[in-house]
Amino acid sequence: MDPERLIRPWQRQPGEAPADFTAFVTYLRLKGRRTLRVVAVRTGLSLGAVRRRSGQFNWPGRVAAFEMRLADATQDALDSVLRQSPAAQQSELEQLRLKEFLLARDVMEASKNGWSSPSIHAAAVFPFRSWCV
Repeated sequence: MDPERLIRPWQRQPGEAPADFTAFVTYLRLKGRRTLRVVAVRTGLSLGAVRRRSGQFNWPGRVAAFEMRLADATQDALDSVLRQSPAAQQSELEQLRLKEFLLARDVMEASKNGWSSPSIHAAAVFPFRSWCV
């Protein structure tokens, strides 16, 4: 299969209607603990309809795949910085370290509040259009 044509799990899936994908994106963008009930409220769908869509299109698995890709992209960016010239490298490395620290702090704070999602501010840090590259 041509890697250029590979549909990533967080992208619209074959057979997934635009409204179904919109509901998934709503789920993906939730901050803190993701719940189907919140998706139902935000999309105007019944909780049963949201549950069916979540099961049919494996929302938790797709979110996990997205978060793994986000972690890989972060590591790739860090590796790229390490390959740059020392002056540019130092500046960008410090910026990445600061972002990593702030994200870790947010995750720790969220865990104190009982949240279980490792991507608390993913939607704010990485606009959705940049995810579907």
